[in-house]
Amino acid sequence: MTKIELVARKFAQGFWRFAFAFRSAGNRARLRLIAMRERFTAFPGESRNRLYRWMGKPLPMPLDHQRDQLVEFYQHFESLSDMICDAAHRGNGDPWQAQYEKNRAWMMRAYPAVRPYLIAHLSCDSSDDAFGMRVAQRPTDAFEALFCAESLNAILEADGGDLINRLDRARSALYRYADHLRDLMEN
Repeated sequence: MTKIELVARKFAQGFWRFAFAFRSAGNRARLRLIAMRERFTAFPGESRNRLYRWMGKPLPMPLDHQRDQLVEFYQHFESLSDMICDAAHRGNGDPWQAQYEKNRAWMMRAYPAVRPYLIAHLSCDSSDDAFGMRVAQRPTDAFEALFCAESLNAILEADGGDLINRLDRARSALYRYADHLRDLMEN
């Protein structure tokens, strides 16, 4: 065998090794993608939720789950609303502060999940943004304005006379969303 044939043979063997390594790397990548897809579909809740949150999109939920979530949210909202009204009527939020803190913590945890659905039915008002800027240094909607303050007294002190209207707007958004869910479930 001549030197040229030896070089050609080494080149051919190296080429096929390179091609095989490239092909096996492609297979490994393909297998990783298949494993990721299987993991994504095997745990539909958590993985899909993370992906939707990362993309900034609302999480698609079954209608039954949305209805259950709305009922639970509505119960906490009514409790919060009653506390705020009682504190405003009395002029002091101290007796309800501990209950407000518990309800506020729950609302802050639960509101991001229902916000994309409720915001479509909410009548927006600039007073909510202004209230949020005064209390939490960020714009808020009618729901967030009710629990963005650290204390119940802070809500009463920062209110510029729009508290009742804010409660009505939030409650009517809940009613409209409930009607919308009812229509979807009937069809």
